[in-house]
Order: sequence, then C-alpha cells, then structure tokens
Amino acid sequence: MAFLIVIFGSIIVFPSWAFEICSLASFIGILLIAIKILANAPRQSTHQKVEPSDASAA
Repeated sequence: MAFLIVIFGSIIVFPSWAFEICSLASFIGILLIAIKILANAPRQSTHQKVEPSDASAA
C-alpha cells in the first residue's frame, strides 16, 4: 500500500525526475520484498514440515 501511495503521490505532486527516482525506489523495494518472500518461503515450508513431525512425535 505504501508503494501505491508513493507512486500516486509522485504522479500528482512531484516533477518527472522525482517520479523516476520514486519509481526506481519502489521497484527496488518490490524486488526486496519479493526476495524476502522467496527467502522466507523455504523456512515456512520447513516449519510446516517440522510441526507435523513434532505433533506425531508428541
């Protein structure tokens, strides 16, 4: 949501050079979020695999 607000705000308020900077920053932020999601995905799957084994062991 913050990225959408930044993008729309830059379209309405800031000049074109600031919009380019904001668009690059938002693109980098989206990449970082995607990397975090991909990095957390294996951890979540391993936690999901560990929880049933703990339940069956208990």
